[in-house]
Amino acid sequence: MATTIGRVASFVRPWLSGAHVSVSRQLRRGAVACSGSSSCRALQTRIPLFSTPLGSRTYLSLQSSGVKSWEENKAKGEGLDRSQAATRVTENITRCRYARASTVNKIFDNVTTPEELVEAEKVLLSFRRGLNRPRVSLPMCVVRACIRVGKPRRALYFAMQKVQYGLFPSRKIYNILIDALLKEKDGKGAVLAYEQLLGDEVVPDGMTLFMATRAYALLDSPEQPGQLDRALELAKKCAELAPPLGRKAHSTIIKTLLEKKDAKKALELLRGMEETNQISKQTALNLRVHALVGDSRMEDAIALLGDLTGPTHQDLGVPKLAISELEAAVAQSGQEKLSQAYKDTLERLRAAGKLITDTS
Repeated sequence: MATTIGRVASFVRPWLSGAHVSVSRQLRRGAVACSGSSSCRALQTRIPLFSTPLGSRTYLSLQSSGVKSWEENKAKGEGLDRSQAATRVTENITRCRYARASTVNKIFDNVTTPEELVEAEKVLLSFRRGLNRPRVSLPMCVVRACIRVGKPRRALYFAMQKVQYGLFPSRKIYNILIDALLKEKDGKGAVLAYEQLLGDEVVPDGMTLFMATRAYALLDSPEQPGQLDRALELAKKCAELAPPLGRKAHSTIIKTLLEKKDAKKALELLRGMEETNQISKQTALNLRVHALVGDSRMEDAIALLGDLTGPTHQDLGVPKLAISELEAAVAQSGQEKLSQAYKDTLERLRAAGKLITDTS
């Protein structure tokens, strides 16, 4: 019995002490020649598993995947022959199913045209057939590449086909993608990105809810009813999670409606938000002036501004942007009586020191 235990201990002890790692490194470096025995061949097949000590992998954290880190990585890969790198990755995957993950990152970091993005996608599919894992920063590299060449919708496609491409975006990456889609006024794409985030069971933060609020407000139309209610619901959740962003989310809904020339609906919502204190008085005033001008109700806008010179509105001011917008609308109307009323109101506001920079 003691002899059997001793044999087992002599076999297990090298594995517990890490001796197999040292031998595999020596084999990898060519310091130990393979004898051709079955044990030596088995050890060679295990080399990829023990080729680096625990904790030495240089996966970038999500926090270091920001603009500064991306610029540094891009500088390292400048001058990279993309076609040669792509061929090298494909050949390595075909030959031994292993390729350097950093090469895939560098290829995407140096994408500058939609055509290069197509070639990089082929490399990514080849790399996906391999055995080694991609770097944690690869989803960020892919999304940035798509946005850089003006294809944020392609980044959304990568996120929706994450299993095929091996890309699993984080909340931060989804926020970057939703923001890029909103900059292009692509409300439908932004909503799809937000719903994909929820489908991936990623927990949204206040900024995610804020951007999703604008996305649903952009999507609202008679053909798609109920989107505005969804936007209001998200704005309420945003206010519970991050109160400062919640106020901005409610005002964003009004601004989006004004951008879509739907001033009547904006005024209705604004009235309800004022009653429930969902937005500040100053923001409500700014938005109301914009909405009245958008609804061609210049007389009401001038009367609203005239009331600010009274003692009940001492803490409120008039943004210069709203003044310039009202002035342009009055001049376009060509009504002398309206123009004179505007000038008189403007003089009273100047005398009371009510003209301020736009804070809405």
